[in-house]
Amino acid sequence: VVRNESPNFHRSQEVLIVAYYAAGTINLDFVENLGAATVAVQNLTAGGQVVELIDTSMGNVVIEINSILTVGDYYMTITTMSGEVYYAEFTLE
Repeated sequence: VVRNESPNFHRSQEVLIVAYYAAGTINLDFVENLGAATVAVQNLTAGGQVVELIDTSMGNVVIEINSILTVGDYYMTITTMSGEVYYAEFTLE
């Protein structure tokens, strides 16, 4: 689940991003064009981070995380150029 960290509590919390893990990659489907954004995926268990600048207008983006891939807990942030921050936490077993 990708959540918005927006401090505006009156804003609609519609899902704009669908994320899933598959074979060493994080797949991000953007329902809405959020423009350029930075994606950071952190391995909280073993350490390591992958950071990529992406273009959400493509609709689908694939982030390769093989360089930090282990069993454990992860934290991902997606930060748009306008300052919106989305985040997700997940565990790979």
